[in-house]
Amino acid sequence: MASIQTGDKLTGTQREMPTSTLSVEDIKVRIITREIILPAALKQAMQVLLQDPDLVALGTAKSVAVSCSVSTSSVHRLARQCGYEDFARMRSAFRNHLLQRSRAWKNFEEFFSAT
Repeated sequence: MASIQTGDKLTGTQREMPTSTLSVEDIKVRIITREIILPAALKQAMQVLLQDPDLVALGTAKSVAVSCSVSTSSVHRLARQCGYEDFARMRSAFRNHLLQRSRAWKNFEEFFSAT
């Protein structure tokens, strides 16, 4: 299990959640509810990634870093601060997010083509 640090500094209050269950939607909710508080540079990087999830789903840590104007180590740190064991786990969550979005769109198209 990975720990998620809450707040700007370690407060002794950490919540644990298995990384295999963290979806992109979970991360969005945890950021909005301030369960995850990111430093400014990581917050800005996460905004970029949430606006364009393909960057993570189809990229490498280095390509994500370039797209977000941060270092590769910052991308790895972002993944850990969001509760993933590593960048690969975060990328997997973003890939699943894209697959779900794609399936939803396909179902939508099938519904309208049948009517």
